[in-house]
Parts: sequence; C-alpha cells; structure tokens
Amino acid sequence: MMLIFSIGLNAEIPVEKKFFSITQSIDLNLDYNLKAEAKNPFFEVYTAAKTQEDTPKFTLIPQGFSLKFSPVLYREKKKLYPALSFFYGGITKSSFINRMLFKNDSEKKPFYKGISLSPKYLLEISKSKFDVSIGTEFAVKNFNLIFLSEQKQKEIWPNLSFCTSYKKENESNFLNFSILSSLTNSAYSKFNLTASNYDQFYSGEFILGEQGELINSVFSMALGVKIPYGVPDKKNKSDSNLDFFGKAEYNIQSDYFMLNTGALFERDGTLKAFVQPKIEIGALDLGLSYNFLRKYFKKKKVYENLHSGGIGLDLSFKRFKLKSEIYYDNTEWDLKGQIKIPIKLFANTLFSIKGNTKLEDKLKNPFIVKNYSFSSNIKIKFNKAFNINLSASFMQKNTLLKKNKKTFIAWEKGIFSFSTQAELIKKTRLTSNSFKGEIIVETAKPFIKGSLAYKISF
Repeated sequence: MMLIFSIGLNAEIPVEKKFFSITQSIDLNLDYNLKAEAKNPFFEVYTAAKTQEDTPKFTLIPQGFSLKFSPVLYREKKKLYPALSFFYGGITKSSFINRMLFKNDSEKKPFYKGISLSPKYLLEISKSKFDVSIGTEFAVKNFNLIFLSEQKQKEIWPNLSFCTSYKKENESNFLNFSILSSLTNSAYSKFNLTASNYDQFYSGEFILGEQGELINSVFSMALGVKIPYGVPDKKNKSDSNLDFFGKAEYNIQSDYFMLNTGALFERDGTLKAFVQPKIEIGALDLGLSYNFLRKYFKKKKVYENLHSGGIGLDLSFKRFKLKSEIYYDNTEWDLKGQIKIPIKLFANTLFSIKGNTKLEDKLKNPFIVKNYSFSSNIKIKFNKAFNINLSASFMQKNTLLKKNKKTFIAWEKGIFSFSTQAELIKKTRLTSNSFKGEIIVETAKPFIKGSLAYKISF
C-alpha cells in the first residue's frame, strides 16, 4: 500500500514527473535497438535491449534495466516529491558522493564553479550501467540518508556505501554536514570466492556559508581515512598502511569577482593546493587557475613537484558567443576554442565552430603537436515540427611505431567526417511523436553509418 506523507487535497504532482516513452531504432546493419522509460512521483523505470550480429535473428539482448520505486512521498510547496525510494539495476551516484570519497580532487580548471551543497537526491537511476545493484534513499527537504550496494558485472562481491547529509539554509547563512562510510572490493577480492575482502573508507565534510549584501563566502573542510584490507594490528602506527586525507577550501564571491582557493593533504606527504580567481563583468567571463602538486612516488621513494594551470575566456553577446581555454599540465598544453553565432534564418539557426589541440614538449614529441581536431555545426529549426543538423569534423593524432627495435612517432591518417540529421516532430493531444534519421560519412571504416529512429512519448 502506497503512503503519502504530509499531503493535502491541494497537493499537485509536478508535470515534469509524468512521462512515458518508447524509442525504436535500426541502423544500416539492420541492428535493432529498443528503449523504454517511464516516470512519475511513485516510480521511474528504464530498460533497453538490442539485436546483435553474433546472436540468432530477431533475438533481443538486454542492455540495461533500472528501477526506482517511491512508496512514500512528501509535500513541499504544493508539490509531491519522493521521500523514501528503493533502487534496483543500474544506479548513478551523485558527484557529491564522489567528492566525499575524495575522487573529485583533480586540478581545478579556470571555469571551476566553487563549493556546492549536497543535491536534493544523492541517487538516480542509470541509463548507461548494466549492473545488478540495489539501493535505498530517504530524502525529506534538507536531509538525505542512503544505503547502496553496487554489484558490478566482473566482481563477485558488491561495493557498499552509506551516506547521510543535512543542510540548513536561510537568507543570511547556510550549513551542510555529511558523513560517508564505504566498503570497496580490494585487489584480493577476486581471489576469494567464500568471503569478501574490503578496503574501508570513512569521511566527513562540513560546509559553512554566509550570504551578505555585497559578498558571499563559503568554507568547507573534510577529513577521510582509508583502511586497506590486510592491515596488521601494529602498535607502531608509523608502520601502518592507513591513509589519512584532509582538505579545506574557501570561496568568496561578489557580483563581479570570485576567488576559490584550497588545499588537500595525504598521510604519505602528498600535497595539493590551488588558487582560482575569476572576473565576471557583463558579457565578459575571465577565469584563471593555478594548481600545485607535491606527489610521493612509492617505487622511486621520492617527492616530485608538479604544476598546472590556465586561463579561460568567455564572451557572450546576443549575436556572438566565444569560449576559449588554454591549460598547461606539467608537460602538455591543451588549447580549446568554440564560437557560436545565432542566425536569423527560418525560425532559428545556430552556427558553431570548435577547435582543440594538445601540445607536448619538443624533447618528448618532435612534432610538438600531439593531436588536433576541428568541427563545425549548423542547427536549423524551420519550425516547431521540423529541424536539421549538419556537421563536419576533421581530426588527426600521433602514434608510436616500432621499426628495427626502435620506437618513433608518426602521424596517423587524418579522419574526415560529415553527418546529416533530420527530425520531424508531430504532437497530438495525448502523444508526441518524433521521427529521426541520421547518415554519417567518414574516411575511416566502416566509411558510412546511418540509422532511423522513432520515439513516442505520452
């Protein structure tokens, strides 16, 4: 029996929560794909299947299944939201959980947006994973509590996670406190069929922010400890394999300026630190970043200092948008750029050009350029029922070759690609029907690809 917590007769179900669709597609090899998804406040389901060349004709092979069932709802601002949810199949963890696991602590780019609070929900169904995982989440307004058992296809034992988060916000300040406990398969798990061998990880994070009339500021601090499987019980803690993590970050922001800075340390002496100023004035968005890494290499038993950083420029006008970035990472340079130009052709047309290249030190690569790519795209919307997408791209990269026991670098053959996509949309009182066709021609095998798809939504 389904229960609804704190609901009155005037509570309404959000329109975007009611959805059901079936998508069918077939390509030039006569491979057939079928996808179905449905969503409302009580449940959300996604499933996919397709035919394959090495299977009997017309045999559908499952490609994914995800289910979210929410028997308990709560009311907030006259709308119903899931309070207690159960998950099965492919499950996606929020990036917030990965942050609690200290997995999102890579170098900061020029357009890094700063500290973020825990989201409304920490778990969602996945449309890409084909796992047999189970999970549950209790979420009411500012409080989240989850348990997740991730069963990956090539692992015998599931990874277990427990996380709880509480946040409180008002007009002048806010806080967010979170705790996580995780058991992850160790390298020994695949050799043990009778019992699990887990690496343990525990962490906690505290966020405190203040919202002023002119300046907003946010401070976060997190601590974590990792206990690898097989750590002996020794009195001398210096001989232990325990890993300790700690990090702190501070963000300050006004209408025109933002500054993010922070540091992370590990027990072995590894240290990460960054500073990232950013200026926003009208159509101009200019970001800078610098990252310092002092890393310990166990095999060499030495510390090395690594540097990275870059600059990003974003110009946004009514008739012109430019986004570019130059980033240096120790020995490599990444250069990216994109231009978007809206054109008053038919109902709506958008023209864009994008370019990327990666440069290396000449001592490492005599060509200096490691790879590069260019692409252009034109999106034409004739009306609400018909649109066309035309795109072309070219890419080329280096490769390592061996000849006479010598290794040298050479250019691979460049790949040119051109694609055309057309979509026809027909809406009725109860349904929305989409007919989509795509053809891709390129100078690499299989040289030509194409597909037809039909999607009906209710």
